[in-house]
Amino acid sequence: MFTLPNTKFVIDHDLFERNTAQYADDIIAEIERSLTNEGHARPVAVHFLCRRGNKSRKAIFALAPIIQQRLLERDGTNLQPSDIELVNVIGGLTYWTSKVDPTFPVV
Repeated sequence: MFTLPNTKFVIDHDLFERNTAQYADDIIAEIERSLTNEGHARPVAVHFLCRRGNKSRKAIFALAPIIQQRLLERDGTNLQPSDIELVNVIGGLTYWTSKVDPTFPVV
């Protein structure tokens, strides 16, 4: 399977049907590591990418309220909901292949 660097592969039915909260917690933990270890500026953009942009948009709608609630409930953290920007790559990999990199493999 082809993968992009610094990415996490998510199976959509797993995200939408079973583990949405776990994915939200994973995103928060990864952003905290990035801010601490790599000195990223805030807000940290988390890009969601699928073949055409539809499932990534749905993933953002599913994850955004959970991430916001988790951050508001936490004590002892300096990470706020405004520190995370969830970005849908509109058009997905199909658009990327047609406009940016025609050698990119879209299956």
